[in-house]
Amino acid sequence: MPPQRRTRQAYRFIALTAQSLAQLAAGFGMVWIVGHALGAQGLGALGICLLLQGLAPLLVSLGIPVALTQAIRSCQLTEQSALHLALRYCAMALPPSVAALSLLIVYLGDTIFPDVPHLALIAATFGFAANTLNNFFGGILLGTERFYTYSYLNTIRASCNLAAVASAWVANADLTMTVVALTTAQTASTALTATRLRWRQPTVAPKPSLAPLLAYGWKAQATVLANQINYRADVYLVNLLISPLATGVYLLASQIADALATAATSLATLTFARVAGHQDDPHSHKQTIRYCLIGMVATGLIAAPSAWLAEPLIPLFIGAEFAHTYQPLRWLTLGIIVNSGSRILANDIAGRGAPGHNMWSASVAAAINILLNLVLIPPLGLVGAAIATSCAFLIDFCLKVGVFLRLRPKSCQYQSET
Repeated sequence: MPPQRRTRQAYRFIALTAQSLAQLAAGFGMVWIVGHALGAQGLGALGICLLLQGLAPLLVSLGIPVALTQAIRSCQLTEQSALHLALRYCAMALPPSVAALSLLIVYLGDTIFPDVPHLALIAATFGFAANTLNNFFGGILLGTERFYTYSYLNTIRASCNLAAVASAWVANADLTMTVVALTTAQTASTALTATRLRWRQPTVAPKPSLAPLLAYGWKAQATVLANQINYRADVYLVNLLISPLATGVYLLASQIADALATAATSLATLTFARVAGHQDDPHSHKQTIRYCLIGMVATGLIAAPSAWLAEPLIPLFIGAEFAHTYQPLRWLTLGIIVNSGSRILANDIAGRGAPGHNMWSASVAAAINILLNLVLIPPLGLVGAAIATSCAFLIDFCLKVGVFLRLRPKSCQYQSET
């Protein structure tokens, strides 16, 4: 890799890591505020609302944001064409989706989301519309390689969410009003992101079609959805099988575990944009291996001491109600180390135009995760959920390593055999 390109990659990594750290700091601030204001049960209920906001955009977007990144990087679409296509799709898909989800909550909310207020869940459904648009805008920014803009806009978004929760705390608001404040902040930050995009078409271009994007996107969509289920099935099943109180404790453990993989998350984001533009370059394959090793080692070096320091520090800073968070956290850290490598490999595979392989490996891991959670949560509680998730992460990593080795560029295979 030329020195100039290596320096550019380093700056991008620093920018994305700083964004991830800022988001995590805002996330921990939200956990601390909600934990003190509403207790572990309130935190668990808020976590379910945020889980709904995270899953719903994945169901609605059909993988088009990821396909837009790939299409822009491979010069199939201009930024302006991608924007117009994204808005046209969202105008068709979002209104009926919000209405359908609201009706589902009204009629089946007590069964699907026990002990979570319906009004809070309905307020969360309006937030998912803003999140869906933001996903499309983010895909376009990554496609045009505007990593710095992408990073600071996500940092502003996380800061707005923190400010919204802090305002609700000062106003002594309940859970529903806290979700309303978060939805308002998400909508405002999405509007800010829209102002940073290039809307004016410089030349007359053909009207873009959804069909080729859907052909790529549905596989990427299924992969992202399976990964999200793999990451968050444990949180939902803890709420369903135990209680929102236990969910609050487990959600804190998950938040800390995600924080440990910050470096790997940044490397994964860089990997997709880099590989999508240089699919046949053997150096991109070797660079992914380096990224994977660096991400896993960095995660391990941070995870090991953090897991053991959690026992005395969490009750001190968060509260005695969260004293047992360290137990599932120690098991989750084992899985988050291999999962940091899985994220990087998955983005390499998707960048090479083969999201179908990711779809199947992630689906297998998600199915195993759900099955193990159903088996282990009743006898072992939160520790059982953490063990199940870590086992699923390990299986997912092994499957992705196999796919990654099969997709090596031919020149890279030749060099390795001679």
